[in-house]
Amino acid sequence: MLGLLNRELPSSVEVDGETVELCCGFRTGIKAFEFLNDKDESTMFNLLYLFYGLERDDGLLELPEVVAAHAKEAAEESVEWLLGAFQVMDYDNASMHKRRSNSKQNFSFTADEAIIYADFRRFYGIDLMNSETQMHWYQFIALLLSAMRTEGSLTGTAIAAREPIPGNAKGHERERLRKLQKAWALPMTENELLQRALEMF
Repeated sequence: MLGLLNRELPSSVEVDGETVELCCGFRTGIKAFEFLNDKDESTMFNLLYLFYGLERDDGLLELPEVVAAHAKEAAEESVEWLLGAFQVMDYDNASMHKRRSNSKQNFSFTADEAIIYADFRRFYGIDLMNSETQMHWYQFIALLLSAMRTEGSLTGTAIAAREPIPGNAKGHERERLRKLQKAWALPMTENELLQRALEMF
């Protein structure tokens, strides 16, 4: 546990021994996950400017000197900070970010944004689409993980439906679970589409 109730939320990291402030809003965290899911040659570059970018007088972004000089370390520190938010609950958060390499993705900030929005409005009265809504990434994840475990949560329902069907599920129960899987299925990733295309030849 992070002890969120008795200390300040983390808003900086150490890069080459120097403390560097991060952009720590929840929208930044969601965008970072999008970049990490893309996993292309621009991922590190995008993460650096997302977390550390400072706006100049001309409106362009620049990086702090220590970040530019130690880009790889700065990117790694930002990802560690990002994933550290999931320590707010010492429960099974595999569905969010600790998926096994051979398991299928069952949550997406992008594909599930509508039901995340609905859960926050229903359970907390928070309008995530309102530009005035500001929230630390760690606060957002604490509320999201709690909502997922709340009865009637759309996000929790979707994640549960995407889990593999138990081997002992038979007959009508197996068909019911299969229909739920289909109803809540995530869009195929580019890698999954490519794999399916290759299997056709």
